[in-house]
Parts: sequence; structure tokens; C-alpha cells
Amino acid sequence: MKKETIKAGQIIIDFLLEAADTNGSASMFEFTVPAGAKVPTPPYHEHFDETIYGLAGVMTFTVEDKAIDIIPG
Repeated sequence: MKKETIKAGQIIIDFLLEAADTNGSASMFEFTVPAGAKVPTPPYHEHFDETIYGLAGVMTFTVEDKAIDIIPG
């Protein structure tokens, strides 16, 4: 079954696993951002961790006022 796809401006989010697939323990999605795209402020998740893995290009996240470049691998 095809999982949900969300489009927000130039960003495409394709869900691979949803909470219902993992007994509420995790969700997994592919986040595609074209080069030079403006990205809105990401949501804050108080009750679960988030893991980010870069596949191509570079994207900079700011965590606790520190810029972190996400690169492939």
C-alpha cells in the first residue's frame, strides 16, 4: 500500500513507515529538498527522538543554536 506523501512548497515528504506500522515506536520518511529551496522551521518533538541521514547534497540544521551540516552518510 502506498504511504502518504506530503508536499509543502518545494519540499516533498514520502512516508516509508508510519506509527501504526511500528506499534507507535517510530516513523520513517524520505525528505526531498531541492537545492536552494527555502525550508520552513521544522517542528519540535518533545516526546521522541529524530534521526537524520543524508543521501545526497548538504542541508544545514540548527540544533540548540549550533549549525550542523547533514551530508551523505
